[in-house]
Amino acid sequence: MGPARRRSAARSRPCGTRRSAELRGHGGRLVIRLDSQRFEVLASSEAAPELWQALLAVARPVGTRVWQWLDVDAGLPLITGGTREEFVPQMANFDQLGGVSFHKGCYPGQEIIARTQYLGKVKRHLYRAHSSTPIASGSKIYSPANPEHPCGMVVNAAAAPTGGYDALAIVQESFVAAADLEIAVPGGPHIDLQPLAR
Repeated sequence: MGPARRRSAARSRPCGTRRSAELRGHGGRLVIRLDSQRFEVLASSEAAPELWQALLAVARPVGTRVWQWLDVDAGLPLITGGTREEFVPQMANFDQLGGVSFHKGCYPGQEIIARTQYLGKVKRHLYRAHSSTPIASGSKIYSPANPEHPCGMVVNAAAAPTGGYDALAIVQESFVAAADLEIAVPGGPHIDLQPLAR
């Protein structure tokens, strides 16, 4: 694929803010704008030192924890070992993020994903969550209305810059309105939910 075609393909790919990613490259460097706050930069080992110095003048490097929180803030779910095979893509908003194809050929789970897209109604959705206590990926969410069975699960989480912990969680719609959800165990710490724009 030539450079013009790569730029065109990148512009057509949605990212977390439902805007196209912007792809620019020259001189052994490739910069991809993910959203208003983040870029991915790929550089050859020869170009990297000079590029790093140039970026330090206009940008601030951050660690993995900040990047993880920015993923949560942008509504980008990260499926890990603890959450693998727990959700269909529509529950995690992957269909809205451009992360699933309904036109591609065969892939594992395609029939269930297509059936959900065209015939079914998703009863669990992705929410932004906050708790004053630590939240971990894969933690179950409970409701006092049905403490025997979890009504949701944390997808990814990070320490919040304003205190406490922010997360993305997939929760059954029928339990969201009560606003009395608990994290990790029945009777556990309270977790607040906010809807993501759909």
